[in-house]
Amino acid sequence: MSAEAAIQQAPAARGRLPLGVYLLSFSLFSMGSAEFLLAGVLPAVAEDLRITLSSAGALISAFAAGVVVGGPPLAIMTLRWPRRTTLVVTQVVFAACVAIGILTDNYAVLLTTRFLCGLAYAGFWAVAAVTAISLVPADRTARASGVV
Repeated sequence: MSAEAAIQQAPAARGRLPLGVYLLSFSLFSMGSAEFLLAGVLPAVAEDLRITLSSAGALISAFAAGVVVGGPPLAIMTLRWPRRTTLVVTQVVFAACVAIGILTDNYAVLLTTRFLCGLAYAGFWAVAAVTAISLVPADRTARASGVV
């Protein structure tokens, strides 16, 4: 047995999932929190951008639309990419869009970055779920999927 196989079996023997599953779930939690954070500061965003509260609410809808629209196509588009590459690229796109969104004072740019964040989140989630399942033995896939 190789050292890598022993490391992957050790957590399962103790009833724990591999660290990678928890890292993927933490990444998804962090990315998802960026979506919910906006809801708490929506009035301040509306005031800062000098837009109506309903227009600011569209920023939340843009993220959700990106998730819904982006999930299936991105899963298919990145099917032949290495999983690690897909996870890194989607996180980098997500982080870049968040950074641009934080720095801009233009509503159209912010709306676009929110949509792109949703696309990146959907792409990351699709690959993270498959990756988490692949990190565990067959009898632990439901738990790994649930954690992610």
